[in-house]
Amino acid sequence: MIETTWHRWKNSYGGMKDTDVKRLKELKAERRKFKIAVAELSVDRATGKAKALGKGLALKPRAQRGRAVTPAVESLRDMCL
Repeated sequence: MIETTWHRWKNSYGGMKDTDVKRLKELKAERRKFKIAVAELSVDRATGKAKALGKGLALKPRAQRGRAVTPAVESLRDMCL
């Protein structure tokens, strides 16, 4: 084993038990999945807003959006949220 690899491992996992290291790796993998999901949702949301603005639809600030709307407008609201 290369000495730098040993020191990197020791700094990361030095005082942990095997179960702690395994749990840490699981949490890192879960966090990676969540970050990907958030990125995809952000892109979907930005795309929806761009489509709405491209159609000439003005988006109101969130506080000014009404709740009593027709079903056709409801789907547009979901796209803009």
